[in-house]
Amino acid sequence: MHITEAREARALLDFQANHDPLTDLKNRRGVLQAMTAVLAHPPRTGTNLGVLYCDLDGFKQVNDQHGHAVGDEILIEVGRRIRRCVRNGDTVGRLGGDEFVVLLTQIHDVADAIRVGEHIRAEVARPVRCGSGEVTPTLSVGVALARSGDDTDAVLARADRALYKAKESGRNRTVGEPD
Repeated sequence: MHITEAREARALLDFQANHDPLTDLKNRRGVLQAMTAVLAHPPRTGTNLGVLYCDLDGFKQVNDQHGHAVGDEILIEVGRRIRRCVRNGDTVGRLGGDEFVVLLTQIHDVADAIRVGEHIRAEVARPVRCGSGEVTPTLSVGVALARSGDDTDAVLARADRALYKAKESGRNRTVGEPD
C-alpha cells in the first residue's frame, strides 16, 4: 500500500469513528472530543462555550406514522438545517436517535446562545417534503454555558436539564440554564 492510500484509509477510519453515518455530523465521541479540546484551552476574554442540547418533539410518532425511511430523511434534513444556522467554527453533532448537540464557540452569555437556539428552532420548524407528503418538525432546545476547565459530562447534563425544562413547559421552545 502506498503512503497516500494509507493516509486516506486512516482518514476514512477516523471520520467513521467520529461521525454519524446517517447525517455525517459528529457523533457522541466526536462531540465530546470537540468539547474537551475547546474546554482545555481558555477562550478569548469574555467568551464561553455555548452548548445547545436539541431534541425533536414527537419524533416517535413520525416514525410510527410515516416509517423509518421518512424518519431518516427528517433527521438528515434537520441536521442540515442546524448546520446552516451556525458558524464554521461551531460544532454540530447527532448524539443518537433524535438528539442533536451544538457547540457554539466564543459565545458571551446564555442570552446569546438562546438567540441561536431560537434561530435553529425556527429553521427546523419549516415543513420537510418527504415520502408522499410533508412533515413539520419541532425542536426543544436546552442551553448551558461552559467555561474553560468545566467537565464535559457535567456541561452536557446541565444542557440536558434545560432541555427537559423546555419539554415540560410545552415543547417547541428554547430554555437556558440560569446564569
